[in-house]
Amino acid sequence: MDYERKSTFKYALCRIAEMILILLILSMIVFALSRLCPGDPLRSWYGDGVDRMS
Repeated sequence: MDYERKSTFKYALCRIAEMILILLILSMIVFALSRLCPGDPLRSWYGDGVDRMS
């Protein structure tokens, strides 16, 4: 029983580590793609009639 508990804990820990790594990589990809897009994202979303917001 103790071996099964350690094995399950190790599996869950590996899955959590993989999930954190995937989220980190995905957030870097989304950030890079948003920086590579031409123009201002707010201006493209709200149009040219928007003044500077910040």
